[in-house]
Amino acid sequence: MLQQQLAAAQQLLADDAASAPPSTTASAAAAVDDAMRNMTLGQQTITSSTTLPAPNATKTAQTAAALTAAAAAATAFPAATVQTTADTATDPAAFAALLAAAQHAASQCQLRTAAQACSTLLRSHPGHLAASLTLAQVLAAAGQPQAAAQVLQAAVTVCRTEEMHSQEGVQLLRQLGECQLAAGQYEGALESFQAAINCYSEQDTEQQLELQACCAAALYPRGGAYAEAATHLLMKVLDSSSSSSSGSSSSSSVPATALRQYAVIAADRQLWGEVVKVAVRLLAKVPGDKQGRQLLARAVQDPAGMQQLLADVGSSPGTPAAFAFLATVLKDSGAVQQAVQLFQKAVQLQPDSSRYALGLAHCLELGYDYAGLLRVVLGYCAACGPKRVGPLHLKAVTQMPLLHELIQQPNTPGSSSSSSSSSSNWLAASPWAPGSTLEARQVEASSNPSAASCSCVGNAAAVAGWCSSSSSSSRTGREIPAAVTASAGPVAGSGAASPAPSGSSSSNSSKSYLYEADDLDSLALLFTAAKILYAGGALTAAAQLLQLCDGARRASQVPLHETAIRNEAAYAAFVKQLLWDCPPDALPAAAAMAKATAAAEGGSSAAAAAADAAAGGTCTAMQGVANGAAAAAAAAAAAAPLYLCGDSHCLSGAWRSINVGGQLRLLTPLLVTGLKVWHLRPGGCCCQAQQFWAAVSLLAPGSEVVLLLGEIDCREGLPTAVEKMKYNSLEEAVAATVDVYITLLLQLVQQHKLRVYVHPVPPVLNETRHIFSLFNAALQQRLSSVLQAQPELIGQLEFLDFAQQLLTDTGSSLQQQKQQQQQQQQVIEDSGSLQQQLVLDGTHLHPRYLVHLGAALNAAPRNAAAGVDG
Repeated sequence: MLQQQLAAAQQLLADDAASAPPSTTASAAAAVDDAMRNMTLGQQTITSSTTLPAPNATKTAQTAAALTAAAAAATAFPAATVQTTADTATDPAAFAALLAAAQHAASQCQLRTAAQACSTLLRSHPGHLAASLTLAQVLAAAGQPQAAAQVLQAAVTVCRTEEMHSQEGVQLLRQLGECQLAAGQYEGALESFQAAINCYSEQDTEQQLELQACCAAALYPRGGAYAEAATHLLMKVLDSSSSSSSGSSSSSSVPATALRQYAVIAADRQLWGEVVKVAVRLLAKVPGDKQGRQLLARAVQDPAGMQQLLADVGSSPGTPAAFAFLATVLKDSGAVQQAVQLFQKAVQLQPDSSRYALGLAHCLELGYDYAGLLRVVLGYCAACGPKRVGPLHLKAVTQMPLLHELIQQPNTPGSSSSSSSSSSNWLAASPWAPGSTLEARQVEASSNPSAASCSCVGNAAAVAGWCSSSSSSSRTGREIPAAVTASAGPVAGSGAASPAPSGSSSSNSSKSYLYEADDLDSLALLFTAAKILYAGGALTAAAQLLQLCDGARRASQVPLHETAIRNEAAYAAFVKQLLWDCPPDALPAAAAMAKATAAAEGGSSAAAAAADAAAGGTCTAMQGVANGAAAAAAAAAAAAPLYLCGDSHCLSGAWRSINVGGQLRLLTPLLVTGLKVWHLRPGGCCCQAQQFWAAVSLLAPGSEVVLLLGEIDCREGLPTAVEKMKYNSLEEAVAATVDVYITLLLQLVQQHKLRVYVHPVPPVLNETRHIFSLFNAALQQRLSSVLQAQPELIGQLEFLDFAQQLLTDTGSSLQQQKQQQQQQQQVIEDSGSLQQQLVLDGTHLHPRYLVHLGAALNAAPRNAAAGVDG
């Protein structure tokens, strides 16, 4: 039964993809004993200082005080922006319409809009039950439980006795208790829960058990005798639930609050096996329970907890789905290593499941186990037998020799032992000989169609197909580099990496497919592999795999950016543009680096031979691969890495050479998908934070890092936080996020001994460029203050001030905008558009911007002790 419940929870997850000090005095014990004696199952006369209000209580002094306190919360917002055709004070229909609009806005997390509507309603109808409940829910979601409790307390004071005995009245009392509990008002919370119990009839056993568990939750944080009483009460609730289950699964009848509180108590006593048993049952009942997820992630990091989890899930037919659901929970909560173990078990039990393989791949990506990720892809495609995704035979992926070579070469994006050697084994194992850019191919194709080719792949039609696709951007949910729009052109063949299987050639170019979830997950798995191949330096392999997937991509009836795999498809489109429209360093640049190697080695014959081979090469499809391989190997040995660490924007400059201080450097990416600055706040434990610190652990002390963070914060995080009332203004949100950034920078420099260059947030999007400008200005100002206070950090920490150089000359300069903001207290306005030559896909900068990055790096002060190791 448990496995079936967990499997159902996994399906729900896929469908949505989405203290007071202790007291041990005798008087405290006596008070708790009195409470215990009165909180018996089914008892109606519960001792409590909270009594239900009598009719007409609105005129009492208590009512006036409660409404005055609630007004501080309810009137903190301007009048509702929702248009109404009549006065809500006199027109019931207008009131109902505005209330419905407020409830809808709350359900869509538009908290500020909902709060404005509710405050309008409560001005005309103080203490209205439904409006008070909605406003309190909004305030609680915004992290303001004390204000929410004030609103609810006012409603309790106003409501008539018969209203309090209704379902809404009981909900009001319970929500009041939960807000008081969250605000640390434990005594008031206990009284509210007791009053709610008093409103239920004897037949409402399940609800009374739930509320008694809430009472235990209000008692436990007070410690001492209160905590002991809470434990006894909780055990009584669990026993009563078990006896009333009538043979059904106990986890389905035990109140969720009881399970959650039991797990809290067990965690405090470090009984990790008990925590796991209860947390698993809680999540089977309430899959999205945040506290249950966090408790489970803590527990499985202890060997006893992980052992208990494996024993609980067992080996029933529903086990693979249960393993996958729990693995997803652990990954999202930061327990990545344990999530890998569970996903591996799910894949072992069902090797042909694309969902489980994709989940495992994403977990391995978080730990930079790129070779392991490729093994998962090859294993899945091999297990699928003759399975196809549209025109693509998955078996064709297993016939790519380069992938099999790469999994034999462990690849680490960074190097913790030496920062002066090659940063990627894959870069040498997968030699890259790029062809001409898109513009050059189009010009050449107009006069000589057969010459329009690219040396990295063998199917020119597929290359042209990728490059002719239009792009758009979707900027909701997780990070989306560039959404994919299906091309109207002919469907390309299966690819050149292996013989095209029957049915995958251009003869099926007119056929399209409505992909099922399994098909989409298969494509997402291959797109993820292409992304990490590029991030790991295997550029040729990435190009071959993308070409192989081209026919299936084009054949989708629904554009992939409108499906559940929009993120993976968007990354594939972004990598495609980088490979074909603006390929990384061509061989002339590699030749220069090879010559630098020869000079550094005092004329080594091997290095000189490699340099000569590179110098004689060209960038056409007729170029010899042997020369390219030699040049690439020499280039990797010559150029010390300069790391680009951050979100998808670090790929724009990846695997390109740049001159810093007279030395050629290889821009080496440390990609952390979907990373925000806010993820890295102290105490943050999400999977993006785990991957970032995994990247830092790969770097040797003295390594130089360009940090690219903040774009996702500016694009969606900061506006959303203001709308959710986490902050009163955009400026306040920016200041809080910059504080997190500064703390992170100091930690990287002082504790991890890295030299950090702070990349400005790329000002790509027109719609949010004013936020980018505001953030960059605040970050630069704060960092300047830090360096003035700690001059020993100069040369180790530097802001690269070149964002304004990426824009057109329209608008005032950044300095003028800063002065205007100081004088008029206004948000920095748009300072021009992105230069056309720097436009790539609407979301990322074109690699041409590296000219500005290089100039800023060379202008940065260099500490005498800083520089490249070795």
